[in-house]
Amino acid sequence: MRNLNIILMICVCILVHSCKENKISTMVESMTGQTFKFNEADCLILHKGDTAMLNNTLQEDYEYVFYYDSTQCTSCALNNIDGVSEFKEYIIQEHLPVRLTFVFAPSTANMNLFQDIYMQSVFDEPVFVDKDYTIESQNMFVPKEHMFHSFLIDKFGKILLVGSPLRNSELRELMKQIIVDSRSFDK
Repeated sequence: MRNLNIILMICVCILVHSCKENKISTMVESMTGQTFKFNEADCLILHKGDTAMLNNTLQEDYEYVFYYDSTQCTSCALNNIDGVSEFKEYIIQEHLPVRLTFVFAPSTANMNLFQDIYMQSVFDEPVFVDKDYTIESQNMFVPKEHMFHSFLIDKFGKILLVGSPLRNSELRELMKQIIVDSRSFDK
């Protein structure tokens, strides 16, 4: 009887895990190919470096968007972004035309606090602050779950890949393959 209970529990765990995997796969498939609407003019831009450097990053064919909405602690997210330097090095080494875009949508009550924390943080990438939450209202297809808030888009805003490559080498390689395949298709 005990063995039967153990086998039953294992079956339930496998079923739950496969349902979760299926849900993630379905969400990714529903996002891929959608057009992500993002107008930088609707955002406040925070940066610590040279404005010329900011302008030079705007001409890439691809953009990796990292979106942090008001449902999460945006200040915490800002201080806990790991892997950006390594990802930038990968992009440079592989000669990939990818711009990194970090968009934060802190709650209205925390807007000034967020700006102060950004200026004091070691994070030195420019960030866009979506103070009017236009990304959320214009992109209703983006799920609320944070794991779906990072994606590669092409120059037309079409989502090509979903997930954060900051600490995931498999996603980095998949991103590279998508770009290489796209370049060979364009020729």
